[in-house]
Amino acid sequence: MIKLRHLFEQQQDDIHTIVVGGIDYAIANWMKGKWATWQNLSGVAFINHSDESEFNKLLKNNNIKVIIGFSLGAKLIWPKINISNFNLIGLIDPYTPKMRESLNDNVRMISNWKNWARCKCGTLDNLKEMEKIGVSTHVEKKHKPMPNHFFKEEMYPIRHYLDN
Repeated sequence: MIKLRHLFEQQQDDIHTIVVGGIDYAIANWMKGKWATWQNLSGVAFINHSDESEFNKLLKNNNIKVIIGFSLGAKLIWPKINISNFNLIGLIDPYTPKMRESLNDNVRMISNWKNWARCKCGTLDNLKEMEKIGVSTHVEKKHKPMPNHFFKEEMYPIRHYLDN
């Protein structure tokens, strides 16, 4: 297994955003490439979904304003979903172990429940219902293009407000 810990050049106290990748192709370095298309890399830590200790260390030692999880990377984000002091909590076609009827205003979630048809984890049904009631924005895209869509359509227009 490739261990991609520090894919950023800043010192840890300069980090304001954590992006958590999923499995297979969607590891930290892949997410970094998707992010770099639309956003500045400065102050962003990219980690893998399996690196919970690094995630918690970054949260503890930095003034984190934005946390984002793609696919299985959302498993690190969900436990923090009700923390309102983040400027943005992003969930990109996320692993969703529990159906939610609402999310805080600082949460942006996009999904396509059909992308989870092969998963036996309950995510398909949870996302389908969350899309139906408007908790998650349905995006008619396959799983792999979702991060590009999120960074362009959800984050790029509001990038100036994320630092406040």
